Amino acid sequence: MTTDTTSPADVVPVSVKTEYLPDDAISVLGDRDATPSVVLRAIVGTIIQTAPDALIVITGDFIQSVQDNFDARGVKVTYGTKRGANFVSAKTMRNAEGGATIYLPLGLVFGSDDESQEQLTWRVSYVLGMAAHEAVHALNHNQAEDSEAVFNEMQITTASEVYYATEAGTIVEEYRAQVSAELAFPYPGSFIENLCDDADHFGGAVDEARRFVPSDVPAAAAIQGAAGTNLWKAMALAAAESRVRGGDLPVSVAENTLWRLYAAPLWEAWVAVLAQLPPGNERAGLDRLTAVTRQLMELLAASERLAGVQRSWDDGGGAYMHWVTPAGNPRT
Repeated sequence: MTTDTTSPADVVPVSVKTEYLPDDAISVLGDRDATPSVVLRAIVGTIIQTAPDALIVITGDFIQSVQDNFDARGVKVTYGTKRGANFVSAKTMRNAEGGATIYLPLGLVFGSDDESQEQLTWRVSYVLGMAAHEAVHALNHNQAEDSEAVFNEMQITTASEVYYATEAGTIVEEYRAQVSAELAFPYPGSFIENLCDDADHFGGAVDEARRFVPSDVPAAAAIQGAAGTNLWKAMALAAAESRVRGGDLPVSVAENTLWRLYAAPLWEAWVAVLAQLPPGNERAGLDRLTAVTRQLMELLAASERLAGVQRSWDDGGGAYMHWVTPAGNPRT
């Protein structure tokens, strides 16, 4: 493990740390003419424009580095990167010192050995957009406009509010960060066009959860809960793209059976609620953030009802999930 606080971006002193990297990778990053070194400087330069105080970690074991952060803060989480039809490619977190750390896997910086020029161009475009996105998360943390600050401002009193406010807070963060990133470095793909895969994966998870209900309700609840979280994030990123690029949903999405069943009834309201927020690199104010979060909480409960799921909590905070048959669901 090494630490470099010189200035990879040649702009201002920044804190860049490497973890779990082999010596040859560290050597390549030290070669200013090597492509990975150039890409790294571009990443750091992008981040420090928005979040100059963030700690940037380049890691050869992304999952372990994130897990180390959780462990150092005493957070009981077993981290993984699978998110429905997608995977996590970077992560911004609070650190034990109270600041923000941005974790970037080595593969984003190095690419593959047989990478073509076209693939390199795509990767750099993707990576710079990702860096801009993560920088906004760090900025919002430092400005006390992240989901934790909003949660505290809301003065949550019930277990139901804890659950839905936590989920809605994440959606707000992801949406605002992606609007900013899309304006600076447009995503080279399309989150909107991926909504078919997201809806299909969600529908599959709904079916899988129901199969577990007779024998293992906790497993069924975990599958259903994760599926909702993943679909909501995908819809947040798609809404951000729609806001910047405009246009209607493609026919492939609008006519997708599972999209029409599980997401389409809420899409117009979803987009309108999130549109009240400014990009993440602009101040929103806690009043506006809490108001939008509460509106989203209602949409999330409605989303679960579309999937035939209802939640309840007892006076002691115990959580329960109830399955019903969604009206008009041709698959049950």
